[in-house]
Amino acid sequence: MLVFSAVLPVRSALTKDDFLRLVVEWNRTNPYAENVIPGLAWNGESHLRCGGDNLWLAADELPGKNIVAVRYEKRTADGVVWDTDYVADFSQREVCVRLDRSYREDAVDVNAAFSTPYFITLLIDRGYLAPDGALPVGHAPIPAGAAQSGLLAGIFSGSTPHRLPVVYVSLRENGRSPMDVQKLAWRLKGVAHVFAADSAEVDEALRAQLGEGWRPGTVGVHYPHETQAPRLFHYRAGIVDRMTEHLIRTVIAYSTARQVDGLHTWPGAQSALLRAQLDSQSAARRAAEDAQRAALDKAQQMADTMDAERTRMQREALSTAKSEADALLDSFDEEMRRLRERAEELTRLNERLLAENLRLQAKLNAASAAPLLVRGHETDFYPGEVKDLVLSTLSDAMPALVPGSRRADVVRDILENNDFEALSARNADRLKNLLKSYAGMTAPLRKDLENLGFVVTAEQNHYKFTYFGDSRYMTVFAKTPSDKRAGKNSASDAARMAF
Repeated sequence: MLVFSAVLPVRSALTKDDFLRLVVEWNRTNPYAENVIPGLAWNGESHLRCGGDNLWLAADELPGKNIVAVRYEKRTADGVVWDTDYVADFSQREVCVRLDRSYREDAVDVNAAFSTPYFITLLIDRGYLAPDGALPVGHAPIPAGAAQSGLLAGIFSGSTPHRLPVVYVSLRENGRSPMDVQKLAWRLKGVAHVFAADSAEVDEALRAQLGEGWRPGTVGVHYPHETQAPRLFHYRAGIVDRMTEHLIRTVIAYSTARQVDGLHTWPGAQSALLRAQLDSQSAARRAAEDAQRAALDKAQQMADTMDAERTRMQREALSTAKSEADALLDSFDEEMRRLRERAEELTRLNERLLAENLRLQAKLNAASAAPLLVRGHETDFYPGEVKDLVLSTLSDAMPALVPGSRRADVVRDILENNDFEALSARNADRLKNLLKSYAGMTAPLRKDLENLGFVVTAEQNHYKFTYFGDSRYMTVFAKTPSDKRAGKNSASDAARMAF
């Protein structure tokens, strides 16, 4: 499965020697000792291979293509196979970085967290990455103050071209950032620009320009193409980590879905290299055949002028020469067959990876064009929350629909094909059970309510229950309920508000 892909324009200062030395440095300085290949060094070869079966690195230069391809592969004990590819095209001044994860048949399913390749950091720190128009490509957030307001206004309006997405992090009402912008910029290095508001006045002016969807603490992703609508992520207390991960996955998915030239992948480069070797073997075979025919013609001419004995000897020598030539040609045939099979195997692999990439692109395009439902700006408070609320609303509406009607059939089909789990209904029942005999707040009850997502705040004579810290979803509970039904009534009010 393709986990990450990025095409990085580089400066002309990056040479083949620099590129390969940087690859060696990347592995040698890896902070995890188990990922370092002992003895890895590059001494000017056009082909490099180092390591063993479970950890190896290979590099090849494509003759006549001005391309160097590198693959680093690690096979873990639980069956996960990580392939990291770096392909530099020095004619187009681009470096393609790709990370692929696959499994052996005996693999244990794992949920590995993605980490942006450190190689991009080395390219940035050495000054090899080309700027994105007026924007430098780095791994630190860009302060968005008065000096950048004009630049950002141009980006937001579409008048300032850029090839990478631009992430703008606005300030919360208290003047603080809604997330760790340093960490965000580091994780999106090479694939996005992160601007962090540092002036309340400029931030307010920019948000006013951006439209009604922007509130204090909103984070927006602006894409290079006008056809891709901006994505907004709204700050909610208690879900900052999930919002950050969702934002990062969105940007990474955009980068990964970009179509890549076949030669800018390791399988594509290897396929091209094998085709070149196959062409070379074919030329050598033709030369051997020509030499054989010339030798036979010459031997025949000599045989015609010799006596019978010498003719017999010559014919024996001719037979021996022919057998040796046939054996040589057979070896050419076997080598060509092996190379052809390997080239076909790599071509199929490359086509599979390209098809997977195109499916991602199609999915991303569909999501931004005209899907069944267009996702709004509300972020899940927990995984699958928004989807569950929509499906729950459809489920609640089913009894009122005319049986056998088109409307009923369409709604039933959506419910049956979208893994409706009724999460919100189960949470509502759990809340009602917790509060059915409510006689006051206890430590265990507070813990159970917090597990459901409520932030409990004690006031003078009541408690405030705020769902996931969002002030839009707040209800009040008396510290000392007036009767036995108070808890049930308050629970029903909170359930209707939150679930």
